[in-house]
Amino acid sequence: AKDWKVKKPLLAVAQSHVAVDTLLSGLMALGVKAVRMGYAARVTERQVRCRSLQALFEEHPYFEQFQKSTEGWERRRLRANISEDILDNCDVICGTLSSCVQLQQLVPRFGLILIDEASQASEIEVMPALTCLEPNGRVVLIGDEHQLPPVVMSDGARREGFDVSLFEGLLGRGISPMLLNVQYRMHPMIARWPSETFYGGQIEDGVSAADRPLLPGFPWPAAGGVAFIPAGGPEQQRGSSVANEGECLMVQRVLHYFLKAGVSLRDIGIISHYSAQVRLLERVLPDQVQVRSVDGFQGREKDAIIISCVRSNARGAVGFL
Repeated sequence: AKDWKVKKPLLAVAQSHVAVDTLLSGLMALGVKAVRMGYAARVTERQVRCRSLQALFEEHPYFEQFQKSTEGWERRRLRANISEDILDNCDVICGTLSSCVQLQQLVPRFGLILIDEASQASEIEVMPALTCLEPNGRVVLIGDEHQLPPVVMSDGARREGFDVSLFEGLLGRGISPMLLNVQYRMHPMIARWPSETFYGGQIEDGVSAADRPLLPGFPWPAAGGVAFIPAGGPEQQRGSSVANEGECLMVQRVLHYFLKAGVSLRDIGIISHYSAQVRLLERVLPDQVQVRSVDGFQGREKDAIIISCVRSNARGAVGFL
């Protein structure tokens, strides 16, 4: 309706802590008064911990009274009152989908709910957020059916359709999405392939090649910022997963090139498709560099990404890659 108005606070949620913290970081940069649900220890980005509900709770004027109270009922009352006061006086509440269960006890209903990474969350995972919506409220699903689907390990659950997101399910029922066709993250050369392969060439670049200069220290090919490096070492079976020690050494060498040229560890991300390789890399690399699986890195941004593909065998088998 044309006369519909958004009332504050809004609710912005995502499946992963990383996505929530990335969203919160962007809101803070814009000067938006946002609060992060959950404990400060679960916040992945240090610079946004000050906006966690726990951190703001401990800074509240009534926190000292809460600490001095000894009666269980009084502490529960004070905790609820302080939390409600913090949430009532912010513009946006951020949290994971699962945090909506706790949120229902503090904020009655929301007029607008934004769900990020919606194509990665199953319908069941989205339900706690939808129960926070007021009767005439609005929901905005932001996702991409061409990217990571919900992670469902059970074969039986997949057969019953639990690996289908609400986002994809609505598309299958004939709802036409609005395509956000300008990307601001990748070098245009990197963006060209997914645009042509998955989006019919509709994706436009909001950044130029000059906006994404090559990081120093690495012998980049003449074409630009994508390099394929033959490691040569065979893979090793590690339980149900696979690792590759030769690739691990190559990753260390490439990382050394960047660090020697003055690139910060915080600007580099390392991704591998296999949990055994992730564990191997975490053991040998500095703690400051982020090593994750593909789904574990979802939502993060780095100036350089090193991908360890792992698979190398006489059969030529590439597994699920």
